[in-house]
Amino acid sequence: MRIQLQCTLACRGRGRRIALCLQTSFLLLFAIVAAAQVTIDGEGRLHSPEEFLKEHHVSTAKPDVITALEADDPEVRKVAAEVLSRRWPKDAAAPLESAMLQEIDTPTRILMALDLAKIGGRAGSKMLITECHNDDQWASTRILAARSMTELHDDSCVDSILETLRSDSDPQDTLAKVDALNLVPDIIEHSGEQEYRNILDLTMNALNDPDAGVRLTASITLGHLGDISAIAPLEAAITSEPDPNISSAMLGELKRLKGFEQSDPFRITIKASTEQIVAGTETELQIEVLNTSAKPMVARSGFQVYDGDPTYEYSCHDASGNSVRKEITMVGSAHDAPSIKPGETYPSTVLLNRVCDLSQPGQYEIQLSRGVPMGSHDHVVKSNAIEITVIP
Repeated sequence: MRIQLQCTLACRGRGRRIALCLQTSFLLLFAIVAAAQVTIDGEGRLHSPEEFLKEHHVSTAKPDVITALEADDPEVRKVAAEVLSRRWPKDAAAPLESAMLQEIDTPTRILMALDLAKIGGRAGSKMLITECHNDDQWASTRILAARSMTELHDDSCVDSILETLRSDSDPQDTLAKVDALNLVPDIIEHSGEQEYRNILDLTMNALNDPDAGVRLTASITLGHLGDISAIAPLEAAITSEPDPNISSAMLGELKRLKGFEQSDPFRITIKASTEQIVAGTETELQIEVLNTSAKPMVARSGFQVYDGDPTYEYSCHDASGNSVRKEITMVGSAHDAPSIKPGETYPSTVLLNRVCDLSQPGQYEIQLSRGVPMGSHDHVVKSNAIEITVIP
């Protein structure tokens, strides 16, 4: 999903207040239009890309959309690329690659590269990797390319994100670090334990950044991650925060984290072995449970069954919200339940098709939950939610 603002934003050098305002506004905008492909005009009205083109006197016929890739207005070129790749993916690669290579506006070139990569154009991915490592560009531009690679579920630009997090924000380009922090939940989700700790430490360090918008975003990111080891650094940041508005917002995130401390002794992370499968084939669901408490815990049930792991409740829904969860047949064998120490992670896998009915093409959302203690329904810890696409 791409949000485009049809207005001029002076964020470099003289726009620190604008940058902070934008950071907060973007959080709200993403929540409102998370599932939609829209543009937002200067008056805050939502438009589909096709409506945007028509308002700029561009027909939505394929030849006219291709011609619009060379329009004078870079916003028109961006939207034309998106419409072309979405509506005619089989015919879009050649004109998109040509337009991308000729594009002189770097943000537009990056978004064209993303559209090209989404339809399988390898030149698009190569362009994004080049741009995210291009030190001649503003850091915010490199992060835009890195965000695009993250959207493609490719970690080739994670190093660029981490480099931005390691440095104090540039007073002339403060949105770069804000954007990098907003990417942390995406990149940390699939990281190993050592990398997870490194990224978390960089996020906590950003609480002391010279820029108020960065400090605010760091606290929001930590609240979203829910790792209780960030409580002490956040308390220290609140004490030293000179801006009372930022301090108040940080306090809200601290309360959120303390809620995790009181209620969630572990964190569940899930990932499918592949995000797209052919109907009728099997795929594995990888499960990791991290002990975030101060004492050892039971990692999983000692009863192993054929159909799945009875440690968890499985939430499986199709695009219409209908449950497609299968009942687990309790046939198997009993073993000693494994235990994990504080800070340790226990990995396991189940065959997703055994717990969710993925026999029909479409989009599915999967999420796991587990009671505290195991089997309880009064206090439940939920995993992240993932999407699976089933094709014919």
